[in-house]
Amino acid sequence: MVVTATDLKNNLGRYLEAAQQEDVLITRNGEPYATLSSVRNDRLGRMEALFGILPPEVTAEDARRSRLEAHHPSPEADGAVA
Repeated sequence: MVVTATDLKNNLGRYLEAAQQEDVLITRNGEPYATLSSVRNDRLGRMEALFGILPPEVTAEDARRSRLEAHHPSPEADGAVA
């Protein structure tokens, strides 16, 4: 969806709702100026960029835990005995 900065200013609530479903490209003087997007969609996009495409059965918490374990293995993983 593309809107002018003036239209955004006059109808902010409408475009905040729309941004939950799709990105809203804001133009100023006919040129692209900014994008209004959902925090959830933006967060998922960043996760995919960082982790690759996650299979549906993998949660964000699973991916985070796996990443942490890869960089900070537990002593048991090294065969150390407590």
